[in-house]
Amino acid sequence: MLTLYARKVPTDDAVLFKYAAPADIDLQGVHRDVLISRPDGTEVCRIPWHRKSKPDRRNRYFTLNCNRYRLIWTNYDRYRNIVHWARKRYNHCTHGGAK
Repeated sequence: MLTLYARKVPTDDAVLFKYAAPADIDLQGVHRDVLISRPDGTEVCRIPWHRKSKPDRRNRYFTLNCNRYRLIWTNYDRYRNIVHWARKRYNHCTHGGAK
């Protein structure tokens, strides 16, 4: 199975910039596109922020043009990784014990 890399980038949606008030545009939060690229860095596709079917960090696989790809997220926030690791370890210790 081939691997693609995904990351969230600020949107370049011309309609958003033309019609939305500057105070309503949130490039660090809501208005971020998902950029899918190959391992060599070439862009495969860009999924706009308003699409409901765009992958999020929970997705490990992505279907594009009837092909299924393994998806690796590349720009994890360090703080979120630490919190995720701590939650995972806490849940492991309190729910089910050591395996």
